[in-house]
Amino acid sequence: MGRSEVFFKEVRGALLMVAALIATVTFSAGIYPPGGFWQDDPQGKDMAGKPIMADKNKPIWREEWKSKGRGRDG
Repeated sequence: MGRSEVFFKEVRGALLMVAALIATVTFSAGIYPPGGFWQDDPQGKDMAGKPIMADKNKPIWREEWKSKGRGRDG
């Protein structure tokens, strides 16, 4: 194996690692909303499983999800 082959194998491995990290972060950002989910039902409002920020601050919540739809950071 020449030096260039070893170099390209190392670069390929590094690029695969970076691609996997980017895919993981992107997936988790799309699945988990900012602020998390309600874990229980405060005062019987049937809120368990719904996003907290959507309940607490609607304008910021809407802008957050609009920006995710456009592919920007969130």
